[in-house]
Amino acid sequence: MGCRYLDFDREVFGEVSTELEIPKFRGAKWISLLEAFPRRYHSDPSRIKADLIQCGRKFVSLIGSHYRQYQDTAFFMHKGQPAEISIDSRVMIDTAFFQKINPNYSRLKITEPTDLIPVIDL
Repeated sequence: MGCRYLDFDREVFGEVSTELEIPKFRGAKWISLLEAFPRRYHSDPSRIKADLIQCGRKFVSLIGSHYRQYQDTAFFMHKGQPAEISIDSRVMIDTAFFQKINPNYSRLKITEPTDLIPVIDL
């Protein structure tokens, strides 16, 4: 399934294309149990669209370096399994530094820069 999304790579804000594969399976399967499916087949596509827009706005608002207070539950992988911990701390969000210390972190390349100017409306 061909997919597109907007991303920022420290220099360019633009469109990234990727393909998601639905693994073979036998028999019938509910579409909602697939790893990916078109939004139009979701039970509430307008809510999903609104959630994606809200998430995108949050992503754009965090471009650059920021610190935030975080008090909630966090998840991380431990021995191949998700583990849950409670957090009440400050966190630093700095994508440029993250990419500097993790140069081999897998990331798709922006194929088409956009002339859209990120607008933050929180």
